[in-house]
Amino acid sequence: MRKRSRLVKSTFLASLFFTFFLIQPVFAANEAVWLVTPEELSQFDHIDLSSLPPEPEPVESVASLGDEDGPDIRIISPDLSSDIQGEVIIHTAFEGSEGRGVNAESLVVKYKLPIGWMDVTERVKNGAQVSPEGIISEPMRLPKGKHRLRLSVADEIGRESLVEIRVKIKST
Repeated sequence: MRKRSRLVKSTFLASLFFTFFLIQPVFAANEAVWLVTPEELSQFDHIDLSSLPPEPEPVESVASLGDEDGPDIRIISPDLSSDIQGEVIIHTAFEGSEGRGVNAESLVVKYKLPIGWMDVTERVKNGAQVSPEGIISEPMRLPKGKHRLRLSVADEIGRESLVEIRVKIKST
């Protein structure tokens, strides 16, 4: 009887370990990552932004900035021609100029807050495949509303390119 009790106890512990340490990460991986949470944005609700100069309205949904000899950053997704329903998949293509390769480790992704920029690079990297060819992310969430992201990447000799993306999320 005592041997059976030990066997049941060890089987239970093994199944508990399997459930929490092996299966749980699979379920967590299927959940969309928040690039910026509603709670993070709500921290700015009480700030009077009327004294700040207004931001210029964009002419386009994507603006290219940085070194003109730096890598080309092409946005494949999200579709910037219309509002986005739900989650965003960031899919880009990088191409070095003058035969230079792209340094994927140099990737920086920032989110525009009401006062400044927040680095969300690790959030993107944790939910995406990043290579010298580009980024392919898992679905990522943003709260309902207008958002601005900046993606920058450099080539092998440090020439940096930057694109700014403006998206509008209809619902989450």
